[in-house]
Amino acid sequence: PNYHDRTMIIPSPVVFALLVSSSPKNERNIHKNIGRSFHGTYSSSSLQANVLEFLDCHHHFYDTLNNGFSTFLNRFFPNESYLPYEYYNDVVEPIEESEVLGKRIRGGGGMIRHIGSVHVELMPDDGLEEVFWVLDVQTRTQRANDNPYTSVRTMVASCDLADDIETINRNLNALKEFSPQVCGIRWILDYVGPRFDEK
Repeated sequence: PNYHDRTMIIPSPVVFALLVSSSPKNERNIHKNIGRSFHGTYSSSSLQANVLEFLDCHHHFYDTLNNGFSTFLNRFFPNESYLPYEYYNDVVEPIEESEVLGKRIRGGGGMIRHIGSVHVELMPDDGLEEVFWVLDVQTRTQRANDNPYTSVRTMVASCDLADDIETINRNLNALKEFSPQVCGIRWILDYVGPRFDEK
């Protein structure tokens, strides 16, 4: 998406690196601290704007206890979840209410507005199932009276790019047709063996 120059974007490698090196709880701690200390990019013109818009470009929802497509994650974290209401409490509410943060960034008044997030796949057994679940959990959250907030504007889904080309094309087309929010693919390759360039 072409967001204008009043949008702050948090780079993803920091969040992902901590996730894969330890546990989903570490990622949640990162999100809790986003509202307290930003490490993002923003243009000089955004400093003059009354509202600074923030797009979180990498986060995950997951629920290893109640879904059946997270076999890999469930092996290590069998009873972990991170859902939209928790994301709201950890990220959105502190950002929008942090007058101190607004003053620190711009040296004056104004506020920060969370404008959405990018959901990144979390090594599911089936990328389409995960996309369905993310959409479904947001729909159920919207219907809840206690916290109707949802954040996902777009998704980076999972597709096994080691499959044969026909299967890959079929899966990519299915993802694209199922949800227009899917805008990209991430496939993590774990490899143990000789170097690729060795004979």
